[in-house]
Amino acid sequence: MLSIVSGTYNRLSILPQLVDNTVEAYENLELILLEGGSGDGSVDYIKKLKHPRIKLIEIGKRSAWPSFMNIGIRHASYDWIVQWNDDVILRNSWEEVIKVLDDHKAYAFSWNRCGDPGNCLAMDKTTLNFGIIHRSIFEEIGMYDPSFRFYGGDTDLTSRINIFDYPFKLCPEIWVEETVPPMNTDTYTGQDDSIVFANRNLYKQGIIPDRIPKLEKK
Repeated sequence: MLSIVSGTYNRLSILPQLVDNTVEAYENLELILLEGGSGDGSVDYIKKLKHPRIKLIEIGKRSAWPSFMNIGIRHASYDWIVQWNDDVILRNSWEEVIKVLDDHKAYAFSWNRCGDPGNCLAMDKTTLNFGIIHRSIFEEIGMYDPSFRFYGGDTDLTSRINIFDYPFKLCPEIWVEETVPPMNTDTYTGQDDSIVFANRNLYKQGIIPDRIPKLEKK
């Protein structure tokens, strides 16, 4: 019923946690794992599992978040696609998640940032950091804008969902928790902010840039 899409890179130490919290925790989901060329044994670990509901896609090199997410979405077997990271766990059961699904097309979960347990980020309809998106959104108004190198791809998609008036549900009772600090491999200084604002203005005019790919319909 659920296709979880996540990227990973040199995360062997936390991959067992990801597996245990997803495909081992609930049988009606698959994990689509985009592997960015790790050198720590991550690929061998996943391959040795031979898990029937893990799809390992070896990209071979690190890539921007929107790019590998779009690849994962194309490999999703189910209509409900979960936006995920390899360093988070669901504090609820997946059965509870299934129960929130109704006639909405996008669902945003609450989440805690690792290292700052007192800062439980308040959800709104500005950015869907973790949650579920129906494949019809990706078919009709596109997947993630590959122009984004750092952050902003999820904010951009959330803006598109809202501006094009797709039913969006906040799920404050569903909690996701980061378990390790983010990898300090890139420095973000606002490089992608201008893309968010430029795209938003186009969306308000009913325009979606051609560079944003759409998912092929089944």
